[in-house]
Amino acid sequence: MKSNWTICLLIALSLQQIAYAEYDFPLGTNCSLKKPPENAGEYLIHGRVNKVYPRAKDIDATYNGCQIAWSPVENGWEIFGIEHFTDGYSDRIWGPSNSGIRLRDCIYQKGLLLQGNLRSCHSKSQPMPSMPSGCAKRKQGDGHLPQDCRYE
Repeated sequence: MKSNWTICLLIALSLQQIAYAEYDFPLGTNCSLKKPPENAGEYLIHGRVNKVYPRAKDIDATYNGCQIAWSPVENGWEIFGIEHFTDGYSDRIWGPSNSGIRLRDCIYQKGLLLQGNLRSCHSKSQPMPSMPSGCAKRKQGDGHLPQDCRYE
C-alpha cells in the first residue's frame, strides 16, 4: 500500500512539473534563439550595445512568438529578457534574476497588465524599440543619431 502512495505522489509531482514547464520557457517563432541574428536591432544602455530580435516594427497583429533581448558578455551574447506575443500582443515577460532568466509575475492581456505588481511590472507592455543593425556604432562614433537610425 505504501508503494502505491509513493507512485501516486511521484506521478502527481511529475504532472505538476509538466504543468509548470510550459511557463519555464516560451514557445513560438524566434523563442529558441540563443544568439542574435545578424540583422537584430540594437539599443544602447550605459554605452553598451545590446541586441533585440525581431525589431518592434516587425511585430504585427499576426505575430505569435518572442522578442528576445541580448547583452554582450565576454564570449558573445547572453539573453537578458524574453517577451512573448500572442496575436501581436505581449502576454508574458521573462527577465533577469539571481538564478538566470525567469518568468516574471507580470501577465498581460492584449498588452495591458492583467496580473502583477506595478512596482515590478509595466502597466502596459509593448515590443522593445530598436535601431537597425550597425547604428549603435555610428551613433557612438560622433554622438549623433543618423536619420536612418531612429528607434522604432
